[in-house]
Amino acid sequence: NPQRKAATMIRRGQLYLEQSKPDAIRKAIDEFTRAISLYPRSSDSHTAIFHLGVAYERLGMMDIALAKFQELASKDLAPDLLKKVQFKIAKMRILRARSEEGKSGLLVLLSQTQDHTLRSQIYTELGKYYYKKKQFQRGQRNFKIALSENPANYDARLHLAKSLITQGKHQAAYSMYDNYLSLSGEIDQNRAKVAAAYRQEAYKHGLKLFHAKNYQKAISIFEIVYRKFASTKEAEEALFYTGVSYFRLKNYLKAVDFFDRTIRTLPKDHDEAAHIKKGECHYHLKKYNLAAKTFLEATRKFPEGRYNQIAKDWLNESKRAMQEQYEMKQPEVKFDVEKTHGEEPVITDRINPNDYKNDYKIKDIEEPRLDKEGNITP
Repeated sequence: NPQRKAATMIRRGQLYLEQSKPDAIRKAIDEFTRAISLYPRSSDSHTAIFHLGVAYERLGMMDIALAKFQELASKDLAPDLLKKVQFKIAKMRILRARSEEGKSGLLVLLSQTQDHTLRSQIYTELGKYYYKKKQFQRGQRNFKIALSENPANYDARLHLAKSLITQGKHQAAYSMYDNYLSLSGEIDQNRAKVAAAYRQEAYKHGLKLFHAKNYQKAISIFEIVYRKFASTKEAEEALFYTGVSYFRLKNYLKAVDFFDRTIRTLPKDHDEAAHIKKGECHYHLKKYNLAAKTFLEATRKFPEGRYNQIAKDWLNESKRAMQEQYEMKQPEVKFDVEKTHGEEPVITDRINPNDYKNDYKIKDIEEPRLDKEGNITP
């Protein structure tokens, strides 16, 4: 049955298209193209051409996509499909810088349809048009209308959040992301895209605050990233920069905690740097023994690391500080010292007994005694 075979190919192509990966989209193009060439008279051939245009659009091949939609618009289409095609053509024209023409097409189509899903898509594209023109208030208004038409329109939600962020309204944007993720199910195909956008925007915001030396605020934003999106690259980055923020605030104990968490977290991009910053914290806390141990561990774990020489230099400095600290802690008493080989005895104010294991011995000091007449005896 040609009709059934064509429908099967188209359905297989749609499943590939839903994956949104370039290789899967190319397979979708193959399926749609086969369905069109093998069964050109099938009633589903128009649907195949439409999805073929969508596939090219997702690959960024806007000229080819527009050509497919325009080809389809010249055919005798069902009313619903015709409106979708007209929407795509208007959208393509906006994307190809024929903005006014595209906007006019969208407004005409909006007046002709009561389909909530299509109306939501039209308002989303109008929002993008105004956003591109830096008319943010009008853009936001259109994104909000798009969501009122179809609350599941993740594209409108993402662009509304980005628009809020552009205006510095980060918390409002994060609330939108949180609301979507709390209501969407695990099988929601757009959940991963929304989560990725949220994660990346929050991380960039935290990093911007960090570079502006607003460390306390940066710490609070980085917390969103590593708490909500554990085991991601951004989470490891957020933990590391939280540690650096505490380091620059001279809260070295908190910094050590976050450098340890960075080291325990996958991926491992900041492990070497975290070891060195952790060692620096111990050094500033005058825990030179722990500092030396940490720097030594860094040199052994990352012998070819980009910071290996820095770790070695810090290791030597920590050893020097350990020795100085040890000497400063010695009791300031005088010992009667006799050299076991050599001529003159040595008297010193500060002695490390370990220095004299071979060359010196410490004599017992005799207490003076009195005889019956009260005279001092030797």
